[in-house]
Amino acid sequence: MDTPDNLKAFNYITLKIFDKLYEAFPEPINISGVRFVIECVVDEGGDTENTNNLHLLNDTVTWLEEEGFLTTKGQTMKGNIIHARLTLKGLTVLGYFPMSLDEKEDKTTIIEKTKEVLGKGIEDTSTEAVKNIVSSAFKLMAGYMVGV
Repeated sequence: MDTPDNLKAFNYITLKIFDKLYEAFPEPINISGVRFVIECVVDEGGDTENTNNLHLLNDTVTWLEEEGFLTTKGQTMKGNIIHARLTLKGLTVLGYFPMSLDEKEDKTTIIEKTKEVLGKGIEDTSTEAVKNIVSSAFKLMAGYMVGV
């Protein structure tokens, strides 16, 4: 079953947002919606399936905030995000500890995998890789929440 375009866009936007917030942490940052879209289009080398649904940026940020992965001071009517910052939950998902506690498994953190995928560009990166990173992050968080 193919992943719907809206979920592909959600996964891509989530990785880009997490990357930006991780690089800035602990300082909150403002994210210009227009600049974010332009950066994504340039990074992707033009119009791609990832860039077709960038209008989901604000909805994605709202969901990530509602689920406790980040905080903001709000969003403007022009699509700008004010004072966004990762929460402890967001940092935990990105790898303040390895994805697995089993020494036999890959110890690469999610943020390291995110940077690797984003660095390759969409031509060299399968949508499956992006989906797997986001899925791993949410599975990790679900396991963390059960253990609390």
